[in-house]
Amino acid sequence: MRLAPVPLFYSHDLKKAVQKSGESARSTHENPVCIDACRLYGSMIVKAMQGHSKDIVLSYDSDLWSNDPLSASIDEVARGSYKDKEPPNIKGTLNMTQSIEAALWSFDRSSSFGEGALKAVNLGDDADTTAAIFGQLGGAYYGYQGIPDSWKSKLIDRGLIEYIANKLYDTHNSQPFIVEYLNFSLWDKLDNLSSPRFELNTVVSRDKC
Repeated sequence: MRLAPVPLFYSHDLKKAVQKSGESARSTHENPVCIDACRLYGSMIVKAMQGHSKDIVLSYDSDLWSNDPLSASIDEVARGSYKDKEPPNIKGTLNMTQSIEAALWSFDRSSSFGEGALKAVNLGDDADTTAAIFGQLGGAYYGYQGIPDSWKSKLIDRGLIEYIANKLYDTHNSQPFIVEYLNFSLWDKLDNLSSPRFELNTVVSRDKC
């Protein structure tokens, strides 16, 4: 659910993005299936960010997985296990393999961000997880403009989220990378609401990522 910033940051280097995507899972999920699910999904997010077609994004990448194979259940998903299934055989559960399979089914069977997100949610069970997983790939593929405006308008702290996303993308595109001092407010005022405001100061360095 929290993967997307990693492949976004490393989207200039597919193999490094795959490696770092797997490592990002280890802080809370040491299970090889979870790590490999992140490796697989990270590779797909990078390909979507690079502008590849949906067929290429979802295709099995033998070059990536021949030297560092995926766990058996995740390898089946990578090979398209979801393509020949329909609910209730597609399930959005807490099981990692089933969750990523459900998210990819939603992505494969839709032609827009909104349609895919609704397919993910309507699978039921652990709907928020399935939709969050879909949203990372769907967002990379369809882009910011592909997300319905009516959804974006209701997003809490939209300005902060957009700011961080833009900075993350700019960091990837800056060559050579320049250390930047960031100073921004964590809360935007919401309509008819007063939110607490405070400042976050941080230094970002590529060498330490």
